[in-house]
Amino acid sequence: MDTGLLALILLGSALGLVLLFSLLYCLLRHNRSAAEQDKAKARERDEYDS
Repeated sequence: MDTGLLALILLGSALGLVLLFSLLYCLLRHNRSAAEQDKAKARERDEYDS
């Protein structure tokens, strides 16, 4: 196998992993902020009810 091709494959897979992890991080951060917003809404609703 050509070393240039091997290097290209390794570079591509590393780039793919970085992309995957950054996407997962963004999704997790978005879900956490959405959960915090839900808690804030529930807190406001409780204060309004009482």
